[in-house]
Amino acid sequence: MKIVGRDTAILMLEQKGKELSGKMIYDNYEKDGSRGIIKGKEEEEILKLWYEFNSEGMHSVSEVYFKKDNGKLLRGVGAMDAKTDTAYFISGINYSDKEAFIKVDCGLIDWKLKF
Repeated sequence: MKIVGRDTAILMLEQKGKELSGKMIYDNYEKDGSRGIIKGKEEEEILKLWYEFNSEGMHSVSEVYFKKDNGKLLRGVGAMDAKTDTAYFISGINYSDKEAFIKVDCGLIDWKLKF
């Protein structure tokens, strides 16, 4: 989970071997949020994921990277390009504590209300 001001991001992941799947939600205070499914794989402490989501009534797909760092997940930020409804990284992925997700008990989150 990541909370910045009144904005909240929630990521629930399940891992089987190197394969990952789950849900992700961005609940933003003054701009549109998003919610959808996430899937991908882990490669050398980097989670390389695809986020398939709905926002503003539109369906989109975005590449999302996270780096494992001392119990946190640091979201990757970098140059992206898009083709039709899909955004993907093209270069320069950086990881920062400003984009850190902190581990919480997913049982405390009512996913049925969020989806």
